[in-house]
Amino acid sequence: MIIHFHKKPFNSQLFIFIFFILLLWVDAMIFPIGPVSLSYQTPLYTGLTILLQKIPVRLNVVFAFLLVAIQAVIINSSLINHKIITRNTLLPFLIYFVLMSYSPDVQTVHPVLIANLFLILALNLNLSIYLKPEPYKEIFNSTFFISLASLFYLPALVFLILVWISLLVYRISSLREWIITISGLLAPYLFIAFYYYWTDSFGVFLQDYIGSMFGFHPFHIAFTKPLLGETYILLGVIMAMLLIIGFVKISLETTEKVITVRKRMNVIIFWVFITLVSFLWASDHLLIHACMLAIPACILISYFFSGIRRIAVAEIFFTMIILLIAVIKLLNRLEA
Repeated sequence: MIIHFHKKPFNSQLFIFIFFILLLWVDAMIFPIGPVSLSYQTPLYTGLTILLQKIPVRLNVVFAFLLVAIQAVIINSSLINHKIITRNTLLPFLIYFVLMSYSPDVQTVHPVLIANLFLILALNLNLSIYLKPEPYKEIFNSTFFISLASLFYLPALVFLILVWISLLVYRISSLREWIITISGLLAPYLFIAFYYYWTDSFGVFLQDYIGSMFGFHPFHIAFTKPLLGETYILLGVIMAMLLIIGFVKISLETTEKVITVRKRMNVIIFWVFITLVSFLWASDHLLIHACMLAIPACILISYFFSGIRRIAVAEIFFTMIILLIAVIKLLNRLEA
């Protein structure tokens, strides 16, 4: 019975939720896993893994835990500041942490973990654009962060579409803002391209990274451990149910909000669809790619749980998720 604590005083929430989160990560600390490798090279993540391989494996898990904590805090603060959820609640913090801890394979450093940090910063800036007379800095920084995220994990590049959609949602039609989105996107790539050119490896950059942008690599489900695979699928089904319920709830209630909050909710709704589109590039990295869904899923589920009248329903869903995560962790350890 954890969810009902989100209505308790802030200090009580903080203590209970952090204690619960630490329990989720105990097994990862005891049986640490090294940084996840990709089947293709990315400019920034490849360099980061070289550095991380020189430190103890357990420190990779600690680093991953701290990154998830920072991201959860930013999401929670952003949703409160933009009036998506009520104040003095840590429910988004808890839900995001749970969704980023669903398997031992993601409780270490992986490219989506790094990319999510920049995507969350981009979303926060994006939600700040509406009603600003000259949102040039927010638009540039938003696309800049998305560009940085893609240098760690290529499919993150698809979220540039969300920035363009948000400009339409906010009814920003000035050509200057649209040009700024391109300049923010290109800025990190120009620096990276210059580095590869300077080191006489520009051809490798074009072939291995830029070339892979134009190839679809849809995910495929192929689990070598049948029972583990079935558990992942069951967890996915429950998450899909919660996403649909949260999506319907937030869609129906947008008309009841003030126009500022309504516009921001519409952007979040589009975030869900863009994330689903990104699965066209998931390839064989499905388990870590699913962590990209943690951002919009955290928002929709938190919105659903925080507004539900019968808290027992939320507790049942949450308990099922936790039990399935426990089974996944156990099966991974037993079949390792």
